[in-house]
This record gives sequence, structure tokens and C-alpha cells, in this order.
Amino acid sequence: MTGFIKLTVIEDDNGELKFRIDSSNNRCMTTLDFYGNNDDFKEFPSKLIDFPKSKEDIVTFELGEDNRKWAYYMIIKAFCYDDLGHSAIKIIVDNFGDTSTGYRTEFSIITEPSSLNRLGQQLFAWNPYETKEIIWESDNLS
Repeated sequence: MTGFIKLTVIEDDNGELKFRIDSSNNRCMTTLDFYGNNDDFKEFPSKLIDFPKSKEDIVTFELGEDNRKWAYYMIIKAFCYDDLGHSAIKIIVDNFGDTSTGYRTEFSIITEPSSLNRLGQQLFAWNPYETKEIIWESDNLS
């Protein structure tokens, strides 16, 4: 395994869900808690299922914007990093905290396109009201 993404429902308050996303490439790890709903995980995974359509294909999931007008920012971006179609998923998380609580994390998880397709299938089929956690582990590349 070269990395993972774990999504957990940490609160369900009358249909309003609070999620925690943990991700790591085994050198770097980040965590973000955010509010959302079941539909947040439908468009991104549907595009991941067929990734990549070309070597220029980029599929993103984004929360907030990369500026301090927001409480936090996260982007998960799947892309091909060479002409052979080798793939990675880049993760950027910023909680826009102050000097004592703030952090910004940015790293990539190298993986195979088929592994990203599996992530898309997992997320698309996920019902957070029934299953409180899903874990995707990237393929171990040699």
C-alpha cells in the first residue's frame, strides 16, 4: 500500500452529516472534519469510475476555496503524471487556523488508474447513513 483515504461519518444530526477524511501517502497524513450530505460523493466518484479518459484527464473533489473567506479548503485531484497514463491523487487540505491551530498539507499518492476506478466505485455506492466508514487503499506499485 502506498497510501489511503478514509471517510468516516462522525455525526448524524437529523440528516446533517459531519464527516472526517483522513488521507496519507505513508510519509504525510492529514485530517479534515467537514459538514456535507450523501450527494456530495456522487459526481466525483462517477468520473473516477471511468478515469482516465485521456492522459490529460483530471478529476477533482473540492470543498471551499483556497482563501481565508472559507473555514477550510480541501481538494482531491486525480491526474496522469506522464504520457504512459501513470496516475496519482493529489490532496491539499488547509484549515485556515491561526498561528497555533493552523495547518496546510499537500501531498500525492501514486497509484494505478484501476485503483482510482475502485475508489470511484466505493464512493459512488457508499450510503453514509448505513455504513459509517469506508477505506480506500491505493495499489502498491513496484
